[in-house]
Amino acid sequence: MLVKEVAKLDAEQVLNTYWDGNFPVDVNGIAKKMGVEVFDSILASDISGYIVKRPGEPAEIHVATDHVPTRKRFTVAHELGHFVERTTRAGDDDFGYVEKRGGKRTLQEFYADEFAGHVLMPQKDVEKMGREGKKPFEMAKAFGVSLDAMMVRLRRLHADA
Repeated sequence: MLVKEVAKLDAEQVLNTYWDGNFPVDVNGIAKKMGVEVFDSILASDISGYIVKRPGEPAEIHVATDHVPTRKRFTVAHELGHFVERTTRAGDDDFGYVEKRGGKRTLQEFYADEFAGHVLMPQKDVEKMGREGKKPFEMAKAFGVSLDAMMVRLRRLHADA
């Protein structure tokens, strides 16, 4: 199975288990239900956020306090992707990832981005809005994401069609 398919399945599982069905998706609420603590933190200018998990302790996601809410939401969803991949796929209880803007594109970063896209903008809902004639900026507002994130999501879904 391809990494993007695994990320989609994992995101759908998280949504089915922890999401209340309302938009925009409350990623901080989902994180809390999953036992992950989210903090606004003062971070270096090239860091959007990070996750750290130590044995026997709850995972912590830190997001840059000076980022706009849409960016923070994506960062939390991205870091939750790392959490899901490491805890459910790899069985790890000790890990950390730092999201640097313009950082190296590893398989783990690709998974986390795909996971975040699926959590924040579920495919069936994107497709439904498309059938209803919604414009990308209307979708972005409904999903609580930036127009850039929405455009990337639409391109990714179109490429998979």
